[in-house]
Amino acid sequence: MHNFFFGIYPYIALAVLAIGSIARYERDPFTWKSKSSQLLRRKQLIMGSVLFHLGVLTIFAGPVTRFTEATANQLLERTPYISTVLESP
Repeated sequence: MHNFFFGIYPYIALAVLAIGSIARYERDPFTWKSKSSQLLRRKQLIMGSVLFHLGVLTIFAGPVTRFTEATANQLLERTPYISTVLESP
């Protein structure tokens, strides 16, 4: 199951994305617009935008917090520095 989700499924998702994008462009190329729907209906989408960005920041905060915690533990632990100084020639 692990092999399927991390080995095969990403390629299936990318293939669906590519084939779907090409099919959509071939079927009706004028539906691809550069105007953002958020600019057209800003008041309706503001709460969703705020919650989306809060979720993204929360997802990125976990690894950043873990990295800084591990770095601080390595820097504040005195044993490796003392043993390095005492064992040097």
